[in-house]
Amino acid sequence: MTKTDFLSELKQALSEERLPERTRVRLLPVLVLASMGTVAGCLWEALASPGVVVEGLLIASLLAWAIYQTQTAKLRAQVVGKINQQLNAQVAELWRTEQALRSSEARFEAFMDNSPAVALIKDEAGRYVYLNKQFAERFGIDRADWLGKTAHEMLPGAIAETITADAKQAEGSEEAWQTLDHIPTVDDPDCRWLSLRFPFRDSSGARFLGCVSIDFSQQQRAEDRRREAADKLEAVVEASPLAIFSFDCAGLIQSWSLGAERLFGWSEEEALGLEFPFVPAEQKEISKALITRLIHGETFTDVEATRRRRDGSTVETTISAAPLRDGEGRIVGAMALVGDITARKKNDEMRIRLGEILKATSDFVGMADAQGNILYHNQAFLKLAGGGVESIQGKNIREFHPAWASDLIAHEGIPTALREGSWSGETAFITAQGVEVPISQVIIAHTSPRGELMGTSTIARDISERIRSEEELRQSYAKLEGRVHERTADLELVNEWLHDEIAVRQQAEETLRASEERYRFLADSMPQIVWTAKPGGETNYYNRRWHEYTGLPEMEIPETVWESIIHADDLPVLQKGWSSASASGQPYTWEYRLKRDSDQTYRWHLGRSVPLRDAAGAIIMWVGTGTDIDDFKQAEAALRRLNNELEQRVEERTKALHAEQKFLVALLDNLQEGIVACDAQGALTVFNQATRDFHGLPEEPLPAFDWAERYSLFHADGVTPMEMRDIPLFRAWNGEIVRQDEMVIVPKVGKTRTLLANGQAIRDPEGNVLGAVVAMQDITERKAMDRIQNEFISVVSHELRTPLTSIRGALGLIDGGIAGEIAPQAQTLIKIAYNNTERLVRLVNDILDIEKIEAGEMELSMRPVPLTPLLVQTLAGMAGYAGQYDVALEMPEALPEFTVCADTDRLTQVLTNLISNAVKFSPPGGTVQVSAKAYAGRVRVSVSDHGPGIPLEFQERIFQKFAQADSADTRQRGGTGLGLSICKALVEKFGGTIGYETAPGQGTTFHIDLQEHQS
Repeated sequence: MTKTDFLSELKQALSEERLPERTRVRLLPVLVLASMGTVAGCLWEALASPGVVVEGLLIASLLAWAIYQTQTAKLRAQVVGKINQQLNAQVAELWRTEQALRSSEARFEAFMDNSPAVALIKDEAGRYVYLNKQFAERFGIDRADWLGKTAHEMLPGAIAETITADAKQAEGSEEAWQTLDHIPTVDDPDCRWLSLRFPFRDSSGARFLGCVSIDFSQQQRAEDRRREAADKLEAVVEASPLAIFSFDCAGLIQSWSLGAERLFGWSEEEALGLEFPFVPAEQKEISKALITRLIHGETFTDVEATRRRRDGSTVETTISAAPLRDGEGRIVGAMALVGDITARKKNDEMRIRLGEILKATSDFVGMADAQGNILYHNQAFLKLAGGGVESIQGKNIREFHPAWASDLIAHEGIPTALREGSWSGETAFITAQGVEVPISQVIIAHTSPRGELMGTSTIARDISERIRSEEELRQSYAKLEGRVHERTADLELVNEWLHDEIAVRQQAEETLRASEERYRFLADSMPQIVWTAKPGGETNYYNRRWHEYTGLPEMEIPETVWESIIHADDLPVLQKGWSSASASGQPYTWEYRLKRDSDQTYRWHLGRSVPLRDAAGAIIMWVGTGTDIDDFKQAEAALRRLNNELEQRVEERTKALHAEQKFLVALLDNLQEGIVACDAQGALTVFNQATRDFHGLPEEPLPAFDWAERYSLFHADGVTPMEMRDIPLFRAWNGEIVRQDEMVIVPKVGKTRTLLANGQAIRDPEGNVLGAVVAMQDITERKAMDRIQNEFISVVSHELRTPLTSIRGALGLIDGGIAGEIAPQAQTLIKIAYNNTERLVRLVNDILDIEKIEAGEMELSMRPVPLTPLLVQTLAGMAGYAGQYDVALEMPEALPEFTVCADTDRLTQVLTNLISNAVKFSPPGGTVQVSAKAYAGRVRVSVSDHGPGIPLEFQERIFQKFAQADSADTRQRGGTGLGLSICKALVEKFGGTIGYETAPGQGTTFHIDLQEHQS
């Protein structure tokens, strides 16, 4: 090793700090002296010889230092100066490094303390060596207390175990370990943390574990709420009695609720992927048509249909359906809700039958609300009233009762009916002629679930005949009583004359016998059961009706006979009441069931017993009657059952309507299109969320004539305010069909929007207008893009027009032979280039025409134009073009002379465009007909072909710019996609309209309607 190599190696060892610090300090003078070529160089041979070790270097250093001390003061000063200079440089460098390190540590501390995340570092033993400020604040701790401690020393056992386990997982994986922890903080006992733990080493190789945690509570709670809402929605769907299912655009079932399984019988696994197995074969086509309308955006509500169950039975249903859209607004299927209305159908039939019964019954039946206003009456009611329907409509039931009867009903009848369900008694009815008719009346109370009176039903019967019969009976008994009294007086006066007394008695008995026979004849003639009893209550007479009804012979009948013909449930009450009445002498009225002999059935009767008294007030006999009221009771029970069923059905329907209304409101508010509707009176009824956003206003029930004042609506130019008659909803309300109508809304708050409105009137199945609806699509962004596109196209078109004209002219001259004879192959290429240039020129001209029309710069020379010559001239000019397609052009020979107001050149352009389209889409050998006719001051020009017709999906955008049904077909037939858009714009400039009728496979007819010019 040379001296130079040794010095180099020594410098490197010193610089890399491979030697102990003490050795490096002692060797430094050796290096200095050796580099100066002093006496230390004499030691080189000894130090560089083989076998010298580091300790030898130390000895050499000491020897060099001794030699160094013997040098001159000058040399010492020079060496010390250089050493001091190097040491100062090293100290300065160390100070700068330390300052940079401190600055870096300060930035790290500031960064971590201001971080929204919680951060910590643990050493290999699990002790905390770093905690940021966010950790201390969120957990309410002093960082100094935690440093050097473990989780088990500072946290509860369960939390510490969880944290330690997660740390071990992260340390063992040697990768970042993500967990979601539940660790309470000072301000949130339910705090959730998204934690990321990762192992790392420092420069010395020591292992540490870092942890960064973010408060995930809000996100977790939002997810919990979303999951809870989804679970609730799923539970509601599964618990709903309705069949709820969805299907895609092909009609294949995508979801199937438990309600659907219960209604139809197919399980979810069986139903998914099927094409409506519950639709009977004969209704398949109708079902497909409904699906087609749904996927085109229509909505159906309460469509009634018969459906098939899995077991083959049928069920009557009501169906409501609406389209389903994806996040971009595309229809991807539909959702349907189906309810079972079989019971309702049967109830409707029962109501109809009951209505027929009520019409046929001789008892009059009526219904009134809680205030007594008449809601229903049958024909018998009308007959008894003695007037027409107008004499009853709008009246109160109290108007048909005398004052005493109204008081009886108000103070006794209705309170009793409220307590017991019904009340029966005798009142009176006043006819239209003012006649008071006595009636037996039953009142049934209808109450709410809280027991409040909601209305009453009345069943009544005319008892005039019965009262007359009773009155005749009373008169007969009175006469009999008078005769007896006279006989007694006579006997007292002629007591002394026994013979005369006997004669008078015989005469009285004869008279009594005759009176009794008359009474019996009257009683036997009555249709009711009549009986009499002694003052003590023992029965002594039954009329013929009683014997016919009970089947008992006319002989002495024991008192116990009633036990065999009265219903066992009614007998105790009857016996108790009759005993009480006979003891008190008060009239007695009761209802009981009596066995009819003809069919051995018990039928309800109304019994009434009245005591007959002598002049002194003593009871001389009882007279009783029994009236068969079973039919009346059956009707009453049926009416009560019907009322209960109706109330239950109304409640169920009300709940269903509330649910449907809530669903429809949510559905409308989730649509991106604005939906606004009004009722038949013009008051706003629907104003969904999108509409409120468009207008910047809440929903208000405004009448139709206030719309223009409330909402800032403008025509498509955004400047001209819309008058009431121009508003799309107002036009739809008046029966007009609104299609693709542009309007501008300038809200007080929010941005100006351009909308595309479509609307029409809402009608019931009979065609009556129920209101109107308008759907509004926000096309603000599309209009902006159209403006940018138009500006771009305009610039390109202007820039292309001049060079294209020059190219077309040059190609025309070359094709005409100006450049001499051209090879056939080149001639073909020139013709192709010329034809394509012609097509480009037409496209540019069409684009410029569109630009002028939209900018309002199209100059028109409006004047009276004779229509027939113009049609003849146009057809003649198109004959050659039609011949290229083997199509004939036809027009009636005797076409009337019409004159319209238009621009001649532009009207020719419109007709040429329509005829050329008809020719292009006609089959070879076909015919295009052109005709004209007048109607209502206008002239209609029609152009008809027999081609394939316009596809349904293309019809809505046929008049849009660059609209083409089939681009491949259009390229084959030629065309720019601007012709119909130009035609529509020009016709509207003429003050006319353009439209079409089409049918697949049968052709298309385009027509333009222009105002006829009156000379």
